[in-house]
Amino acid sequence: MIVTDRWILVFGGLWTLSTLGLHGLFLGTFHVYNSATLEPLVGSVWHYVILGVELIGILIMNSVNTAVVINYATQCEMLIYYIRAIDRKLQEKTADLRVIMQDVLRVKQAISRLNGPTARMTSLCVINFSELTVIGLCLLILNKFKDILVWIYRGCFVVVWIAYLVFLLVQASRLNSTWSKFKQSGLEVRVFGYQTCTIQELDSFLLFMGSTKSHAKLFNIPVKPSYLLGILVLTTFTLLILIQTNVIVKANWFL
Repeated sequence: MIVTDRWILVFGGLWTLSTLGLHGLFLGTFHVYNSATLEPLVGSVWHYVILGVELIGILIMNSVNTAVVINYATQCEMLIYYIRAIDRKLQEKTADLRVIMQDVLRVKQAISRLNGPTARMTSLCVINFSELTVIGLCLLILNKFKDILVWIYRGCFVVVWIAYLVFLLVQASRLNSTWSKFKQSGLEVRVFGYQTCTIQELDSFLLFMGSTKSHAKLFNIPVKPSYLLGILVLTTFTLLILIQTNVIVKANWFL
């Protein structure tokens, strides 16, 4: 788990640096800070001061996004590790059934806290990442520039923003998938028995597991792999239809 958390931190740091590189690529591609244009207006010194202030602002903004994403992803990873540990004890029958029920209750409480302010802040980040991803895809599809740097910039733009969006959704769906598999293991306990527990105790455990409904949510919607796959298929077919009907190819009322 510690190794995984370190890789999450490394990923967050690399993503933050990639946004700075992306902005630098934007400036170099479209010549936004052309000295011949700005120096007569603000002078050569203020030209670099404005550029530095802009880069610092981008760094701070994306550092905040990274902090929110890493916080949510790390909590999901810790809960996944904890659920798998409980599942291992349940399958190996090395812990008392009452202790496992207490662990399950702690997991439910932890997921409820995760669905609080942390999930609301993460949902706002998902909206931001989704918006930038859609804008990047539209610009990439509608690109009429023949300059190779423009293609590289717009392709990198999509990759950078979709990486964080997919990472968040995958973490939440992994947590829900792990929780569902653990509940399935709870059903097997009733079939094969558990240590010296009576049928009444097994029925109580089964009833407790069935009544424990807790999922990682974004926008108050459970994030499940089936939902993500359905959204992906729907979005793909929608884009194909729009392209085939020339809605997002030519200038029109929709764009």
